Amino acid sequence: MIIVKPQDWTIRQRQGDDPRWATPDWDDRAWTPGNTVSARDGIYWVRFRFPLSGPQPELAQLLSPRDPSGLSGGGPIDSVFMAAPYSYEFYWDGRLLGRSGVVGATREAEKVGVLDRVLAIPSELRGPGEHVVAIRLSTFHYNFPAERFDVGFLFSNTDGHYAGEIQRVAFPMLGVGGAMLVALHLLPAHCVPVAPRGSL
Repeated sequence: MIIVKPQDWTIRQRQGDDPRWATPDWDDRAWTPGNTVSARDGIYWVRFRFPLSGPQPELAQLLSPRDPSGLSGGGPIDSVFMAAPYSYEFYWDGRLLGRSGVVGATREAEKVGVLDRVLAIPSELRGPGEHVVAIRLSTFHYNFPAERFDVGFLFSNTDGHYAGEIQRVAFPMLGVGGAMLVALHLLPAHCVPVAPRGSL
């Protein structure tokens, strides 16, 4: 997942583990800038600090031909979309919005989660002002050759996201169904017995 970071965002990461790092007022100025972490190397925290100036801020757009955000239909931002091949916990302003798998300090302690998840943002946490997203993660089951990768998320609209998923599933099924109907229509013409030559 690729997220375009506005210039007024602050993104920092640190290896280690402390539950206090989820709190929005934690002083992370000594952390490493950026959201690139090492794979299969313990627990990391990545913190995103950003302002929202209104109910519909101008936010990052996904650089992908398949946009799963659901925002193209004009719906409000009410959730985040995670496509993460690692175990994580996702905090918004200190509140746990959801998790995937179990974050662990070892491969044995870590439990694998699901790849795609939509996490709802409570309405009382979507107001204008500064917000902090903190992602706690471990990557021992990250089955890609890369030694380092970027951690990110995508703002989304829940209804729009699931409507898009239904369309992506339904359209291919309609195509297959249409092909089957054509095949069934043509089948009798190929199954009519043909009389041998010279017979009446």
